Amino acid sequence: MNLKNVFLIIIITITCKSVLAQTADSSKVATTVVLTGHHKVEHLETSNDHTWFNKNYSEYKYDSASVKKLKNLPPEYHIIVVGATWCSDTHLELPRFYKVIDDANFPRERIKLYFVDRELKDPEMVSKKHKIKKVPTFILMKGDKEKTRIVEKPKESIEKDLLKAVK
Repeated sequence: MNLKNVFLIIIITITCKSVLAQTADSSKVATTVVLTGHHKVEHLETSNDHTWFNKNYSEYKYDSASVKKLKNLPPEYHIIVVGATWCSDTHLELPRFYKVIDDANFPRERIKLYFVDRELKDPEMVSKKHKIKKVPTFILMKGDKEKTRIVEKPKESIEKDLLKAVK
């Protein structure tokens, strides 16, 4: 065997190992099912495709004094949420939001949850109607009037930002 053949065998071996390593790495990449349109949060809570929701919900430690003050909001308050299952900010902030809302005894029926695709579009065109530029977006409404909007990340925390809007 001449030196040329040995060199060729080494190159082929290195190339094969590289391809195999990349294939193995790509199989470890987490994939998420992209939801669009109106959904109930219970879908995230029970789905094996969105395990981030329950994990981040249970891990969030909120400011209990703020959550206590959010209890008993009048029935004219409702919330529109626009998120994306492909978005890391939604993975973090949406479970935190629901933990605060649940512990403040805010009825889930007064929350409308919508998901958008990567172009920020949804079948109901909620993102267009509410001029959604980034996700997640939480819109606190009092009747037909927008009281506040939390875009991507809260300024302080979900509970403190909501509380400031209802004072």
